[in-house]
Amino acid sequence: MSETASPPKIYSLRQVATSIKSALDRATGNRVWMVRAEIVKVNGTLGRGHVYLDLIDESEGVKQAAMRGVIWRANGLRIQEELGDDLPQVLRPGAEIVFHARVSFHEVHGLSLHVEKIDLGFMLGELERRKQATIKQLVASGETKWNRRLPLSRVPQRVALVGSPGTSGFRDFCTVALRNPYGLRMQLEVCAARVQGDGAPADLIRALAQAEAWKPDVIVVVRGGGSKIDLDCFNDLNLCRRIAAAAVPVWTGIGHESDSVVADLVAHTAHKTPTDCANRWVERCAAAWAEVLDLAQTAARQADFHTRQRQQHLLDFRHRIGSNARLQLSNRQHALENHRDRIGHAANTQLTSRRNDLQHLGEALAHAAGRRIDASRAELTQAERVVRLEPGRLLRLRTDHLAQFASTLHAYALEHTLKRGFAIVRKDGKSITDHDAVQPGDRLTLQLHNGALEVEVVASTPPTERT
Repeated sequence: MSETASPPKIYSLRQVATSIKSALDRATGNRVWMVRAEIVKVNGTLGRGHVYLDLIDESEGVKQAAMRGVIWRANGLRIQEELGDDLPQVLRPGAEIVFHARVSFHEVHGLSLHVEKIDLGFMLGELERRKQATIKQLVASGETKWNRRLPLSRVPQRVALVGSPGTSGFRDFCTVALRNPYGLRMQLEVCAARVQGDGAPADLIRALAQAEAWKPDVIVVVRGGGSKIDLDCFNDLNLCRRIAAAAVPVWTGIGHESDSVVADLVAHTAHKTPTDCANRWVERCAAAWAEVLDLAQTAARQADFHTRQRQQHLLDFRHRIGSNARLQLSNRQHALENHRDRIGHAANTQLTSRRNDLQHLGEALAHAAGRRIDASRAELTQAERVVRLEPGRLLRLRTDHLAQFASTLHAYALEHTLKRGFAIVRKDGKSITDHDAVQPGDRLTLQLHNGALEVEVVASTPPTERT
């Protein structure tokens, strides 16, 4: 290499940044670009100062590009006025927006997009596209008819209210329903849920499950008015399917009169506003109460008519009973007089007959008594003769028996028995007759007719059985 070769040129960082800025200015011409990106982070408050955005572009979860966006305060005031109530839903992390911006490069702060306007029509178009796609799926599956087929209680007293306590729609429903002019009362179960934002659909699904577990007569979903972006959570496919599959009729009162969300299509009954929903509940219960009152009045009139009719019947019966009673009494009196006459005549006849019978019976008794007396006299005479003769005969008979008994006793006297060869066996002075009472070696006394013998038992032979 030659010693005279020039050294490489070195640029400062500012020179590089200035060169990039000049090249970018020439390339863009400071013109406005329409850019679509997703917001990752928002720093600052629109209308109060500058707002800085972290923007990305993703495809299938892979980050394709990232850049910083800036909304200067003056542009922010204009954007705030254009977006109005939709601003919180548009300028938030996770929202995909289309905006008008100029590409700017600053030597210190680097590359950024200066946002001048946000195209709300793009977001609304996307919302409407997703809404129509959701409706198409629900209609194809028939889910738009499921909840409408459920029977609704004539008087839905158990009401589960799904909404955000403290919001205008929630308050409107409670005020109209609970302060109705008829004094109607409901059992109200509040199932709180967010009604806008990214987490609202999942929160509403959880609240619906809570409401259904309470086993109400009807579930009421309410939300006050808002922009289409605010109400977009009620177009969520999963939320709408949960409403359609509910085992309890679901009423909706979402937004203003001109608002329409997919949740209204799958609900049992859709009402224009929360107030309209509450009025419908009051009307339904009041109509049922009016029917009850009408039935009560009809029943009272019928009861009064039948009471008067029964009273007239009772008066007629009383007159008829009085007349019949007097007639029956007169008939009974005549019958009693006839019975009295017949009884008197029959009694006289029976008395005469009984007197004749008694007379005949007395005569028969007198005759029978005479015969019985004569027979008794004859029996007494015979008995007297027997009494005189019987003692002598009996005395002779008893004397003969005694003589025979004395002869028998003499023959069986002890001394005569012993003379015939019998002996009395004694052991220890006591007579024994049992073989088992004597053991070998015992000393016994044998009483004979002319003396006694002392013996000793050598052996004992048991008696043989008789054949």
